Amino acid sequence: MEMAHLPFETTVLVNEGDKLYWPKEVTADAYTLVYYHSELQIEKLLKPLNLQTLYEAWAFDGKRSWHIWQRDDEWMCTAYDPSVLKEEEKMEVEHYLSKHIRQKIKKTKLIIHQTIAWDEDGQAYIAYSCPINFK
Repeated sequence: MEMAHLPFETTVLVNEGDKLYWPKEVTADAYTLVYYHSELQIEKLLKPLNLQTLYEAWAFDGKRSWHIWQRDDEWMCTAYDPSVLKEEEKMEVEHYLSKHIRQKIKKTKLIIHQTIAWDEDGQAYIAYSCPINFK
């Protein structure tokens, strides 16, 4: 069994000096998880990313997810939309948040969306995984 449609699209982002901006499709109601070299920022705020210390970043709005990451010297954004998948091609798991994060965002769990695919022997595996929401 193969996936009929790809749920993601990857594009190159253009930085402005030492700042990188979220794609226009990321709406103001999205949460962000930003991994800098010395800290993790979790908030519901779209602000420019500091390229001097950025490791990777995620934004998600409960329906879609965006992942900013670096390939060679370019910053990429993978936009993920699971709505194109069949039910048997997706799964969600919940992860409990630490106490200080729960207090900050008033949520208890991070919802991770997983895309299921099958190998040539029909064995299922997780082909892609990303944060999609808080609960």
